[in-house]
Amino acid sequence: MKSFMSYSFMRGQGLVEYALILVAVALVAVLALALTGNTLESTYCSIAEAIGMADCEGDSIGDGGGPGGGGEDESAEGCSFGFESEADLKGWTGAGSDGYLFLENGGMCMRSDGNERAFLHPCAVKGSSGDFTVRANGVTVARETGGNVGVDILFRSKDENNGYRFSYQATSEQVKFWKVVEGKHIQLSSTRLPRELQGKQLDFRIEVVGDVFIAYVRDTAVLKASDSMFTEGQVGFYNYKGAKTCIGDFSVENQ
Repeated sequence: MKSFMSYSFMRGQGLVEYALILVAVALVAVLALALTGNTLESTYCSIAEAIGMADCEGDSIGDGGGPGGGGEDESAEGCSFGFESEADLKGWTGAGSDGYLFLENGGMCMRSDGNERAFLHPCAVKGSSGDFTVRANGVTVARETGGNVGVDILFRSKDENNGYRFSYQATSEQVKFWKVVEGKHIQLSSTRLPRELQGKQLDFRIEVVGDVFIAYVRDTAVLKASDSMFTEGQVGFYNYKGAKTCIGDFSVENQ
C-alpha cells in the first residue's frame, strides 16, 4: 500500500513538473515573438498557410491592410510633388545644375534651348502589374523658341527611348498615346481636344489599369489606348524643343 501511494505521489509530482516545463516553454515562445515583432496571429497564419489550412492574406487585424487596420500597404504608396521647394526637384534625371528644370511661380518649369529633354523620376508602381493614376495639374505650355510646342507625360518608362507617353501638342490642341520602343514612336490613339477643354492651363489625369490607359482633361475622359508591352518603369515629362512647360503639382497614386 505504501509503495502504491509513493508511486501515485511520484506520478503526480511528475505531471506538475511537466506542466511547469510547458508553461516555461510557452513563456519563452511568447517573449521570442515579442522581440521579433511577430504576433501569435501572424505565426498561426504562417503555419496554417504552409500546410494549406487557411489563407490569411487580407484578413489581418490591427496595423495591417485588412478590415479595421490603420496601416498603409506598401503597394498603395505613391509620390506627390507640390513644387514648393528645391527638394521637389531632387531625384529627377535630367535635373542638374544646367537649369533646365527649375521652380517658378509655385510650380516646376522645364526650359528649352532648342532641344527636346526628358525628366524622369523612379517613383512608380511596385511590381509588374500594378495599377496607378498620374496627375499633372496646372499645366501651361508656351512657346519659347522655334520648334514644336508641347509636352509628353511619360509612364512605365525604362528611359526616354522605351515606354509609354501621353502627349499634348499645344499648337494643334491634339492629345495622343504613344508606345516608344528603342526610340521608335508607335501611335496608339489620337484625338483633338474639344473647344471647351482647350485653354492656357490644363489638368491632366492618366489612369493605368492593366494594359488599358485612359486620359482625362479637367476630369473629362478624352482618350483611351491599350497595350501590354511595358508593365513597369519610371514616370516623368518630355519637353518639346520649342516649349517652356510648367507644372503646378504632380502625383502618382498606386491602386
